[in-house]
Amino acid sequence: MNSDLPMPPDSAFAGGRLLITEILGREAASILRPLECLAADGNRYFIKSRSSDMLPLVCEWVCSNLAHALGLRCPPVCIAWLPAPLVNECIYSDYDLVPGWAFGSQAVEFADTFPKAATQDVPVLERQRLLAFDHWINNSDRRDANPNLLWLAPEKALWVIDHHLTLSAIPVRDVIETHIFRKDWQECWDGENGDAMRAWLETGKDHLESILAKLPAEWLKDSGDFIEKIRILLSRPLP
Repeated sequence: MNSDLPMPPDSAFAGGRLLITEILGREAASILRPLECLAADGNRYFIKSRSSDMLPLVCEWVCSNLAHALGLRCPPVCIAWLPAPLVNECIYSDYDLVPGWAFGSQAVEFADTFPKAATQDVPVLERQRLLAFDHWINNSDRRDANPNLLWLAPEKALWVIDHHLTLSAIPVRDVIETHIFRKDWQECWDGENGDAMRAWLETGKDHLESILAKLPAEWLKDSGDFIEKIRILLSRPLP
């Protein structure tokens, strides 16, 4: 842990970057147990930091922003600065907590983990679009027991979260039996519906370079050719 990491200049806090002002605790319900924090904009965020291998943070940033660009319901995200004094004083330092640039996802108030029993409450087009999106970004981590989805039951609103395992080498079609919306696969890509789905995903690709341009240099230090692999993956032909 670098306890002397200096605060970035004010000019660094632009383009989706925020300062964390308070650490509130750990999110115990999540396997990764992200930090629950308060940011300078007054909102609560779940923060993920890494002491090594920053690529999961890259995946979170890229795919959350692609979801936004495509109109999927995804919480606002940010690149958040965790000040060294806050980290050094934190009593929740038992898991991969380091100062510096971290990934933040705004808390969705009153949301619960999406229950599979609510699948039929999600419009067919919304299910198909999420399935197509997951296939595009190679996200095989949308399983029945842990779909990485939030659910606001009164509004029947589905929220898409947790993209740290995306942009992998495993296409969803190869593990389709594990996806929570697997029954929509065939109709998703059939005929005119498939043409519309591919055209919709193409509009997301138009935003990729601007999303990549906002990544912190620190996250890319040991990334090798990962960014180029992202470009290749998202440009491949789809079913």
